[in-house]
Amino acid sequence: MLDYSERRPQEAPAARVPGRHRPPIGESSHLWRTLALRPQHACCAKCAEGGCEHEDERESARHQSSPTAAASGSAPPVAKPSSAPSESVWGLLVTKSACKCRPEIRRNIAWANQAAATYAACDTPANPTGHDIENCFETAHPTSTVEASTSPSGTMALPTPSSDPCGRVRNKATYVHEYRHVRQTDAIAQARGSAFFAAWQALTGDPDRLDKLRSTFPAETAAFLAQFNDGHDWAKGEVESYRWERRFLEDVHSALNRIC
Repeated sequence: MLDYSERRPQEAPAARVPGRHRPPIGESSHLWRTLALRPQHACCAKCAEGGCEHEDERESARHQSSPTAAASGSAPPVAKPSSAPSESVWGLLVTKSACKCRPEIRRNIAWANQAAATYAACDTPANPTGHDIENCFETAHPTSTVEASTSPSGTMALPTPSSDPCGRVRNKATYVHEYRHVRQTDAIAQARGSAFFAAWQALTGDPDRLDKLRSTFPAETAAFLAQFNDGHDWAKGEVESYRWERRFLEDVHSALNRIC
């Protein structure tokens, strides 16, 4: 069984692209994959740590009202430069030092759209498992590499922190992507019943969470893993995670258009 993960295209900076990670099949190695850059909202400080209780609703309303958010592969329009030297974007402080990052951000917006479209295209009955979905994706993008991952227990493996302005944007985008996968594992756990979900929440942050839950909840744990590895849910989860990643990148790009 794989993990959810984030992928990047080969042309991403070599220093930021680790080698391909294909974990052995097994519960502890099941991750989500994510390709380009990558898992909140500038509305509140809590969002920087994924704590906004209603970020889904706020983000949905904000982007539905923005005609540029739905434009596939297109960067936000150039805005009039602001006198402010910096802006907080989803909890990330963006300054003029990141002005040079705009071309890369535009490429990563395009990649997020492309990756999401590929996962959507792979979502067919011919690909019934997450492993099948990932094989389909790799066939379409054989040179892509994995940037980060989220285990079935909801534990994120993220890139090394960077002091480079572009690297900080990439890392935050990756976090946005992977945080959506964490939320997706929470939803799967909640569907297994209140007792299982309470025990799941009590073990938050434990990389062996599912192994520990199995002894008390064997049927629920098996059902959790079956849904986690369902091909349709896997593809849908990746499409969602890339969509949130793209939204963050679009907001950073818009902020830089005002700052630079």
